Amino acid sequence: MKDSVELQKKNHHSWFEWAQLFIYLSIPVVIIIYTVIQNNNDISIAEKNRRQDLEIDERRHKQDIELAEQRRQQDIFLAAEQQEEDILLNYFNSLGKLLEKHGVNLNETAVGRRIGRFTTLAALNQLNSKRKTLVIVSLIENTLLTIQKDRYPTISLSSANLTGLNLTGKFQLSKQIECVSLDATILTNASFQDAQFWSWSFKNSYLINSDFSSSNGLSIACLDGSSLYSVNFADSTLDGANAFSRVFHLSTSVCNLSLPGNFTRPTKTSCTSAASISNIGNK
Repeated sequence: MKDSVELQKKNHHSWFEWAQLFIYLSIPVVIIIYTVIQNNNDISIAEKNRRQDLEIDERRHKQDIELAEQRRQQDIFLAAEQQEEDILLNYFNSLGKLLEKHGVNLNETAVGRRIGRFTTLAALNQLNSKRKTLVIVSLIENTLLTIQKDRYPTISLSSANLTGLNLTGKFQLSKQIECVSLDATILTNASFQDAQFWSWSFKNSYLINSDFSSSNGLSIACLDGSSLYSVNFADSTLDGANAFSRVFHLSTSVCNLSLPGNFTRPTKTSCTSAASISNIGNK
């Protein structure tokens, strides 16, 4: 009996010792497992943060590139503006010296007029529409585009590209100028809205998408040999068949016009030959 009790005590101590040993051995394993899991979590978090940082860096890089491009375009624009401003200033200085040397009508000499024409065309070819308008207004007000007794202006603008010219009523001339010559010029998208014309000449000019709406004096303007495409004459003083005959009879071709509501329609409808009218509609 005594031996049995002692055996049970030994077995009890043995199981307890085994439990202690198991717990003792399990602690490092648990620590290792926890460490591995924690390391994996840390690696996952670090990778996620790294991707986010890369995305942020990429966005910032794109923004920097876009900002640099915007600044580059702005610098190009400012440089072009400054270049045009210098061209305009140099042109006016050259023209002033030319007029000082040869007189306001360039003494009606071929040399003076040729120099004036060359410098003017060279300047106009390098300027935007706003500065072109400044040049044209200056030439008009100084009567350099006024037709002289030899039937030519002091400075001929023949072949000049005056696209975007803006001589609207708000751009009022300081005085009434008659017989201005814009002959043989390119007047695409030009605006003469609310303008006043006093025997102005547009002979052999190309008027494309130009606006003469609400303008006055067109009945005595000259458009002989001109080409008119999609020109707006709405509400202008272009009244009746006589005005039509005077303004349009010698035009090379006329298409897609907007005319005053009381304007008398012409009888010709062909748009393929000289002195012809087509697609004319009242507004």
